[in-house]
Amino acid sequence: MDIQVETNELKRIFFDEHRHGERFAATHGKRIRPQVITEVEKFRICGTMHGGLEL
Repeated sequence: MDIQVETNELKRIFFDEHRHGERFAATHGKRIRPQVITEVEKFRICGTMHGGLEL
C-alpha cells in the first residue's frame, strides 16, 4: 500500500479529512470574492496530473 503524505501545510489545513476549506467557504461564502475561490481551486489541483505535476 502506498500512502501519500501531503507536505504542503496550507493544503493540509484546507483540504484535510475534516474539510476545513469547505466549511470555511460554507460559513463565509457570501463574503469571499469569486477570484479567491478561483485561486483556491487552482491551489487545490496544483501538483496533480490535472494541475501540473510537480517533479
